Amino acid sequence: MDLSEADAAERLLAWCQGQGFTVGTLINNAGFACFGEAVDQTVGRMASMIALNVTTLTKLAVLFGAQMKARRQGRILNVGSTAGMVPYPNMAAYCATKAYVNSFTLTLAAELKPYGVTVTCLAPGATQTRFAEAGGITRFGGASRLKDMFAAGQASSPAEVARAGYDGLLTDKKFVLTGKLSGAANLVSRLLPQSSIPETRRRISWLLGPP
Repeated sequence: MDLSEADAAERLLAWCQGQGFTVGTLINNAGFACFGEAVDQTVGRMASMIALNVTTLTKLAVLFGAQMKARRQGRILNVGSTAGMVPYPNMAAYCATKAYVNSFTLTLAAELKPYGVTVTCLAPGATQTRFAEAGGITRFGGASRLKDMFAAGQASSPAEVARAGYDGLLTDKKFVLTGKLSGAANLVSRLLPQSSIPETRRRISWLLGPP
């Protein structure tokens, strides 16, 4: 199923109900990035990214979360990102979608906690999946340490990130920060004003790691 389609969340819920499935755990992991300067992006591709990363994730969490609330049990893991903590150049819209996921998840966790439902936000750094290929990072024509990092296989392993998220979900953590450079992103998000981070990132390339 293409989860970026407008009615994907509703159709997925209906399919589960048609199969007689009771969903005890929801993992909202689907997402992709658009890499490059914002005004150089294809508008349709960017809209599809926002629909997948934000709209469908929200609708799935709400639809399945309502069922969990009624049963007074369940778990939801939304995959945010360290990119949602600091605005990176060449990833303006993607960072914004993940900032939404981080914020939405923490608030949803507080709202559903009284009903026995655990909601966890997993915020990984760069992870060695097909993310770079799907987002156009590998095809980016300019200089990019992030492109070099993926090409060299230096990003975190999917198994490492998945384990951190799974363990955090089972231990009722609200926020799980994991992966390479995640600590640096967390530190910078606390020390620098958001308005200064993109320009600082361009000028001091070593501060946040790969752009």
